[in-house]
Amino acid sequence: MDPGRLDHLVRAARERAADRRRSFAWAPDGGQPLVAMESQPGARPLRILLCNRERTLFNYLADDRVIVSIQEPGAALQAPCDVVVITRADRMGLEASAATLPPEIWTLGQEGGVRVVFDASGEGVGFSEGEAEQLHGFLRARGLTPGMGAVVTQDRQHERNYDAWCDRTGVGADRMRVWVHDLYIQRTFAGLGTHGERTFHDRLGAYAQRGRARRMQFTSLNRTIRPVKALFLLRLLEAGLWERGYFSLGNLGEVGGGVRLSRAEFLALLRAERGFDDLLPRLEPHLEALEAKGPIRLGMREDVSERKAARWTLEPMALEHYARSWFSVITESHASDWLHRITEKPFKPLLNFHPFMVLGCLGALRLVRAYGFDTYPQMFDESYDETTPLRARHDKVFEETRRLSRLDQAVLSRLDEAAAETVVFNAWWGMVELPSLFHSHIDARLIDRLVAFCAELPEG
Repeated sequence: MDPGRLDHLVRAARERAADRRRSFAWAPDGGQPLVAMESQPGARPLRILLCNRERTLFNYLADDRVIVSIQEPGAALQAPCDVVVITRADRMGLEASAATLPPEIWTLGQEGGVRVVFDASGEGVGFSEGEAEQLHGFLRARGLTPGMGAVVTQDRQHERNYDAWCDRTGVGADRMRVWVHDLYIQRTFAGLGTHGERTFHDRLGAYAQRGRARRMQFTSLNRTIRPVKALFLLRLLEAGLWERGYFSLGNLGEVGGGVRLSRAEFLALLRAERGFDDLLPRLEPHLEALEAKGPIRLGMREDVSERKAARWTLEPMALEHYARSWFSVITESHASDWLHRITEKPFKPLLNFHPFMVLGCLGALRLVRAYGFDTYPQMFDESYDETTPLRARHDKVFEETRRLSRLDQAVLSRLDEAAAETVVFNAWWGMVELPSLFHSHIDARLIDRLVAFCAELPEG
């Protein structure tokens, strides 16, 4: 790329980012922004106690209004606390996490001196009546009421569904709070806080060297092969588009948690996806070929342990495959017909100067924009993002992938050039601006709610 053109793109990115920074307000669902709360002068910091050393969003908070400490298993309570954080707030992890806490915690809670936060910010599950009952039961078994608990979740519909369940089951006004946060997205940007601008310029130099002809049309990262992902990959395979892309690929049937399904069990999951019945007879014959292709670990040696690979795939690494392809197709962990969540996955191409589409929940692009990024209508038909049902959205993303994969290099180069200002802006925004805004706006709104939640605690 011509140096003058590159300088122009960076100046434009900085100007656009300065305007956006001034108006940035955190809106977790891409809608109405959360309003900042005024700090109380002279108020002491909230004392937050983590029940164990498992990674939680509270490890990344940099706010003078909170002090975070960790409870060592079997140790006595070293100091009073205002908030106890229970990690792994699912049915399997809840009691095990809480078992590390000394009994006097619950005595303080019964006296009104402690609030309990169930941290599910690292989990992608939606609202479940069974889990709501479990959390209410957990609190009541310790002499606490539901109103003394709060849930942190990735699910944008959790609060609405929880309130509806409370209304149906006769739970009164004394209910848990529900807050939206995502550990993996937070971790992505917290990790850029001290070196984001240096990383930007390093990757900018590599971006400037990208050719006007590239070996592949697209890149698609698919470590954990969930049913909707598998259906998309099978469609690419059937259409002869596999050779047009770079893929990472996990073991077929290993749908999460290390559980390996048989071929028959995995087929049953595919058949359970509503709206794909007409496709399955055509796609099933390709299942064996897809299975034989994995695992594929882009940018990593094949002999690396699965545990290390799992940690590595969370990072927005500068894969060489971005430079050798024109766009990314993100297959999200969950695809639903409601506004559920996004993961860290869409931010990988955003931080690597790569346009992308995302096959995920309804409104996934809306959630990307809520973090301050722009998307790519100049390159893709983005109407897929608000299309229902899932099958229709799946069709649109597949057809866009097929359309772009059949374009010649000259046309793709022109589309790439048209997207250049957005590509550079997104990289600057994500690596330079958003890490500090995450602390000052996104994390801060969570602390606002925590402070309000604890406002009636006894002094001490």
